[in-house]
Amino acid sequence: MRGVIDCPACELSIRLARERGSEAICERCYAQKGRYVFRQVRANQRARSQWWHATDPSDRAVILADAVRREGSPRYFRCYDSGDLDLSAVETWLEFAELLPGTRIWIPTRTWLLPEFLPGLQALNDHPRIVVRPSSVAFDDAPPSITGLAGGHAAHWQEAPKATYRCPGSCANCRICWDRPDLSIAFKWR
Repeated sequence: MRGVIDCPACELSIRLARERGSEAICERCYAQKGRYVFRQVRANQRARSQWWHATDPSDRAVILADAVRREGSPRYFRCYDSGDLDLSAVETWLEFAELLPGTRIWIPTRTWLLPEFLPGLQALNDHPRIVVRPSSVAFDDAPPSITGLAGGHAAHWQEAPKATYRCPGSCANCRICWDRPDLSIAFKWR
């Protein structure tokens, strides 16, 4: 966990990148700057993290799905604007998907680095409306290719992307992360 963000693979990711002489993406985490540093935002993140860990996984799914339905049941949902999933999240997101049958779900994650997470990630990715994309560890790495998961994500700033699709930099009219699990995706670091 960095600050109030739950990231089970963060420290491992940083260590692995440093061992190769690379810069870990986690070291430039967007959730450690911008609006995320405001006291009230951090307090809200802390409260959400405490709620998550104190609530039964199935109850979380129902509560989250109800909240999403009240906002209009989107066709596309991204899990985690910051942080990453824990082991109990598998049950929550599988049930959440069943409660929102018209919604496609995208889960970017670095927890594929932790062997105990892989079976759960593969179970999530097996769901027809959930796309689990493994995220690369360091800048300019190739997107990870992990058996049983969708094409990986990579962030680059110097080298040309080593992915099959280059992110346009905005989700405004793009839904590739949800709709094309067969593609690996490169994001330009800004």
